[in-house]
Amino acid sequence: MLLEAMARGVYCIAADCVSGPNEIINSGVNGILYEPGNVKRLQAAMDSLLAGAALADQKNIQDGIQKSL
Repeated sequence: MLLEAMARGVYCIAADCVSGPNEIINSGVNGILYEPGNVKRLQAAMDSLLAGAALADQKNIQDGIQKSL
């Protein structure tokens, strides 16, 4: 689902788990990674988006996944 969302230009928040989100997301550039189980970091990431944090351009997010494939 992560690649599908990013292919549409969606800025994503994901846990930096073993399955590889860190190969797709460059934290702070095209999404946000947080440590698995770190609820405070997840909350901070979500709060920043709700507060209107600047997001990457949709085209940059889409282009970023090409590098990880």
